[in-house]
Amino acid sequence: PLYMFAIPALCDVFGTGLATVGMQYMDSAIWQMLRSSIIIFSALLSVTFLQRRLQPFQWLATFIVFLGLLLVGYASLLDARAASGGSPSSASSQQLFGMALVVGAQFVSAFQMVFEEMLLTGRAKTSAQKVVGMEGVWGGFFMLIILVLMSTLPGNDGGHIESAPHGMHMVVNSPTLLALVPTYMVSIALYNFVGITVGQRMSAVVRCLVDSCRTFVVWAVDLLLYYAVSKEFGSAWLPHSWIIVIGFCILVLGTFLYNEVVPVPSCLVRRPLAVGDNGDGDARGGGYRDAVAGPGGAHGKASGDQELVITSSP
Repeated sequence: PLYMFAIPALCDVFGTGLATVGMQYMDSAIWQMLRSSIIIFSALLSVTFLQRRLQPFQWLATFIVFLGLLLVGYASLLDARAASGGSPSSASSQQLFGMALVVGAQFVSAFQMVFEEMLLTGRAKTSAQKVVGMEGVWGGFFMLIILVLMSTLPGNDGGHIESAPHGMHMVVNSPTLLALVPTYMVSIALYNFVGITVGQRMSAVVRCLVDSCRTFVVWAVDLLLYYAVSKEFGSAWLPHSWIIVIGFCILVLGTFLYNEVVPVPSCLVRRPLAVGDNGDGDARGGGYRDAVAGPGGAHGKASGDQELVITSSP
């Protein structure tokens, strides 16, 4: 049914909104790292809704990611406190609020990923193109409703929360916005399509490596802009940035371990049960690879079904 596509579309709109608001309270590099929390939520939701049994090494990887997130968040709060003179301030509270929004957005995005996998691999399998297209239609419908509400309710933008005529006037009369808005729309459309297609046809190793490199590149560009272009752009190297580096490395390690990019100790791999075994193994009888997030991982898939790719971004 077409209304089923409304659920992931609503998750996309809501999750993107939370993450965008959260970005206002932190550097883009920190924001990017906190998005790795999607691994934790995706693992838990895949167990809950997809009845997937995770391997011991995947639970360990989830815990490692959690530790990395704690380090990154703690260092970010320390830097915010240092910037305010060493005492708790509204800056620290805003930073914490932004972190909560970003992590909450990843929970919503993880649910979207799991639901999309159910659409792609359920009894009535749906193509990636149809999923992206229908999510776009429903997303446009939801955004139209939100825009009408914001243009009606009282606020600080021309008497409303968000004035649509004012926004259109800014876009039409700004060559920069006129170029950025359609470019952003095209890039998001391609990003969503490529993300789902990679989830179907490529290994989690590739997506995992690319995603980790993206986080590093974002931080490197931030530093480059600040020190080489202008201090109005990017972000500086702060007193506790070295803790963030450690946290980032831990996040990468957890992500790599989850997707079997690094060798997995045999003691952390549950032995597959034979088909027809009365144990509580995978219901599909496909062995432990059916529990691994990421299609066509290091050892291939036993059942040929679509698998959930877990990286720091959907």
